[in-house]
Amino acid sequence: MHGISRGSFYQYFESKEDLLKYIIMQDTESKNKEIADLLKETDGDIFELCIFLYDKMTKKIEKDENMIVFRKIFNNIMQSKEKRVLENNLIDFKMICKIIKSNNLKIQNEKELEILLKMLIDITFKSIMYSKMNENKKEEREKFLKRLEFIKFGVMENI
Repeated sequence: MHGISRGSFYQYFESKEDLLKYIIMQDTESKNKEIADLLKETDGDIFELCIFLYDKMTKKIEKDENMIVFRKIFNNIMQSKEKRVLENNLIDFKMICKIIKSNNLKIQNEKELEILLKMLIDITFKSIMYSKMNENKKEEREKFLKRLEFIKFGVMENI
């Protein structure tokens, strides 16, 4: 890790995953505000939210030269149980569920909406990982959009 001894690292962080949580939590509040603003702009469109998150995170991971450590840890986490912890720390699901326009979704209650949101976020995160592993970014984005469209077809009242 870029000039930091193992002892010094573990003095501040319990694990690499702990470091990633710290990095992510640094701007979680602003991300949640950004997500809320986007949902308001798109009239609560949950699918537009996923596309926004996908585009933003894939660009950040690919373009930022300082994200090498983040990318390595991200790869490890996507394969581990820590993924759920990170997703839950990244997004304020309760706040987002209040903004999502759900009257055109085939859901019965807030719990189902939260399940749908978590499922969509999971697909988004996995698609980000696939995008990082595939050289053809455009093809991976199209696959992601098809996944979203497939789910949208199943949960929307009137498409």
